[in-house]
Amino acid sequence: MSCAELEHESTLRKRISTRIARRLLPVYDLLASIESEDSLRQSSQNIITRLRLTTSQLSGVSVTDESAFQETLSAWIDHQTCGGLHISWRKIGPWPQWTEQEYLDAFLILSEACSNARRHGQASEIRILVQSWPEGFTVTVEDNGSGFPNMSGESDDGAGLTTMKLRALRSGATFFSTNQEDGGSLVGWSRDTQAPVDKNPLPKVALGKRLGMELHDNLCQHLVALMVELELLREKIPEKESEDWLHLKEAADRLRKAQHEFRAWSHELIESNQLSSL
Repeated sequence: MSCAELEHESTLRKRISTRIARRLLPVYDLLASIESEDSLRQSSQNIITRLRLTTSQLSGVSVTDESAFQETLSAWIDHQTCGGLHISWRKIGPWPQWTEQEYLDAFLILSEACSNARRHGQASEIRILVQSWPEGFTVTVEDNGSGFPNMSGESDDGAGLTTMKLRALRSGATFFSTNQEDGGSLVGWSRDTQAPVDKNPLPKVALGKRLGMELHDNLCQHLVALMVELELLREKIPEKESEDWLHLKEAADRLRKAQHEFRAWSHELIESNQLSSL
């Protein structure tokens, strides 16, 4: 991608993030108003943090270097490690010499791979490994879930995998995804830093379609999980129809409506590539 294309994409991402943040502002306010016991209030604050982290992934403004990448990835893992899911990550060797765009792409690939493993593979354990050496790097995500559905072990290229592949290949890396012999799936990407980068590794996917796929996979799916958490949180309040109970109910209802709106928006972008709505 040229500098002009990257700048244009960055501008659109900020517009998307701003529109989402404004739409979710009432949800933030309702969750922040919870005044019940400390554990309930802390759970509400955790959901606010996860909402903001989920929406910030689309803007891409916070993951631009090694420090920001590690901090954001660690925070994301902390907030995903719930309900029996355990995510661990480690690095072997020096950190890859990535550009700002590659740091952002790496974070989005990892978050999408983990989300897929949990949602579709029902994984309870996910392991991220970053290996780097002077001549190149490899990043892998392994899980103990059910793997990809077809018997060959090779994954079908759904929207999520297509987006991950495009992110990896536009930097000259090789993307791979398969089932493991002992169960679970393996996805990742690797690159020989000494090899020339193919500037056009895949036919170019329209920007609107690509952003729509991300909106669907990186936001809409996460909002569904957060809606379930809000309902479970509301069930912990002994006094039904109390102020906090009603606030959580309204927050869940508003989040559901926003999720339906964002899903329709993502389908519009994917099917028609209309950027005018941005």
